[in-house]
Parts: sequence; C-alpha cells; structure tokens
Amino acid sequence: MKTVLAFLLVILLAGGVMAQELVMEKTPSEVVVFGNEQGLFVREIWPVNLTPGRNDLRWERPAGVSLEDVYVSVKGAGLLTVLSPLDNSDDTITLLAEERGTGQLVLIYPLTEVTLSFLYQFDWEKNLPVPQGTLFAEIRNLSSRSWVAERFVLGGMEIDLDLAPFQTKRVNLQDFSPVLAERYAVYDRHRFGDSDVRFFWRIQLPENLVYPGKMECFEESAAGMVFLGEGTYAADSPETELMVGAGTDLVVEETIVHREKHNQVFSKKGREVLYDTEETKLYTISNRGTETRIIEVYDTLRLGYELVGSSHPLIRQEAGRIAFRLTLEPQEKQVVTVEVQGKYLTGGFVF
Repeated sequence: MKTVLAFLLVILLAGGVMAQELVMEKTPSEVVVFGNEQGLFVREIWPVNLTPGRNDLRWERPAGVSLEDVYVSVKGAGLLTVLSPLDNSDDTITLLAEERGTGQLVLIYPLTEVTLSFLYQFDWEKNLPVPQGTLFAEIRNLSSRSWVAERFVLGGMEIDLDLAPFQTKRVNLQDFSPVLAERYAVYDRHRFGDSDVRFFWRIQLPENLVYPGKMECFEESAAGMVFLGEGTYAADSPETELMVGAGTDLVVEETIVHREKHNQVFSKKGREVLYDTEETKLYTISNRGTETRIIEVYDTLRLGYELVGSSHPLIRQEAGRIAFRLTLEPQEKQVVTVEVQGKYLTGGFVF
C-alpha cells in the first residue's frame, strides 16, 4: 500500500531524535489484521494523552515495513512530522495539540511476513442452472516463527487464525451462487489455430465477492465430480470467462460453395490488377452428444468485404470478423449460409 496522507512529512536524519515527552502507551489498545484485494494489513490504534503544543511519540516500526507504506491518521490533534532515523532506532511521530486531552493515533501498514491469495471453486451439478461457488482465502506464513492474530478480519468476517512457521491455511470465506452462469462452446480457427471446439464457462460473480485470484471448475458426471480446468481471475469485472477443455461431440465443417470474380480491371499488358468477388460459405454444425449445446462460431475474413446476407443472425460483424451463435439439441445438425462480396481485391478471395 503506497498511501500516505498529503500532510505527512518524512524526514531522514543522520542521528536519533529525542522525544520531548513520551505520551504513547506501551501497547496499542487494538491491533487488527485485515485483508483485501491488495493483501494483508495491520491496523494499530493507540490512545494518546495529549498536552498543549508539541507531542513526540516513539513507534517501533516492524522490520521489513517501509515508512512510505505506513498510513497515519490522528484524532484530537494535528500530524506535524514523522521522523525516521538512519540508525534504525524508533520512529518519532510528532503531533501538535491545542489543548490537553485524549487523542487517538491510527497506524496502518502491510503485513510482510504473511501472504494472502484468493481461490474460487465452482461445482456444477446436473440440472442446476448455475454452479455452486465457494470463495477461499489461502494464507501463508513466510517466516520461521509462529504467527497469531488477536483479531483477523477478512471479507467482513472475523476469523481465529494462527500459523506455524511456513504453514499455509485455506479458509472458507463464503459459499455463494453466481449471479449468472452459462456453459457454451467456441469454434474459432483464427484464435486457436485449429478446428477443435473449446468449451467455456461464463460466470458473473456477486459484486461483494470480486477478488483477484484463481478459479477451479468441477462438473458432475456419471463418475462424480470431475475437474475441468482452472484459470486466473483479474477481478477487473464481476464477469469472467474460463476455458474448461475441448470436446468431440460438437463438429463444425466449412464449405465454400460459390466463388466468382466480376468488375475485373486489367493492366495494359493484360494482367488482372483489381476485381470484386461474390462468395458463399456453408457452416455445418453437428451436435453428436447427449446434451443440449450452445456454440459460437467465429470466422476471419479479409479486409474490404461486405456482408450480403446470412441465414442466421450474426452476433458479430466488424472489420475482418463475423460470428453467429446456435443452440443445438442432442443429435441435431444445423447449416448456416453466409454470403459476402469482396471489394477492390488485388488477389485471392475474402474467405
């Protein structure tokens, strides 16, 4: 966390700084370890007995924590300076108070000896519209000493947690159902470099459960729950897409049934230099499996094409790319026809 208040002044001194008055208690009144999408952090709350004028407080900054990563907040006084001696002695936090009374100092800094990562698991049982999801937190102690948090808050939950040296624990944060989920297949020779059909899951998470991490997908079969695949979730949107494998029950065949040149332009030497085309392609899609399937078929065309018509609505039509989406029942076959024109070509065809 690179957050420092605008009025926080960090000064490096050659020697130590003597506090005028040590008014900080020996221990904070509360220490909370909390986690978010950026990692684990410690929040220390210190009660402070303020006197009018300058109040110098000594704080032993944890090893491995940079001063620029410490967030400082004060109640009952103003923050004047934070001094960090080069001899590794305690930091000095100077407050400026107008009157005698009780104040509060809050320090937040990253927990460097413990790491946090998130894991989503999805189990999609037969006949259910969406999979059942579980969000886990994986917490690892990187140090050679035991780590115990008096209060550990994660995902709005307070958890009892202690870790032995170099130990990793997985904590179940929440079981949930996705907002939306869909299983579908994709055929795209340009994207994948072959004519195989890939299967995907598209999942929309609840807004309060969006964390970067790993996703694992399981699906119920006759043999029980089968692991399909895993991927990385960047958490830049509640909706994510994960490829869970390839299959043979969906087959796509492409056939060029018409190609014709017209409006040809020739050079003085009789060489063809420019022409238009009329072209038609058939896509034959067969579902040879026992389940209803949704498939998206993508194709890449040369620039300069114009769409004449298609027997099925396109879900994508842009420079060099078209796509359509079908739902096929078990053992069903559908044929989609796409007609295009090539404009001002100098060689080859659009398809």
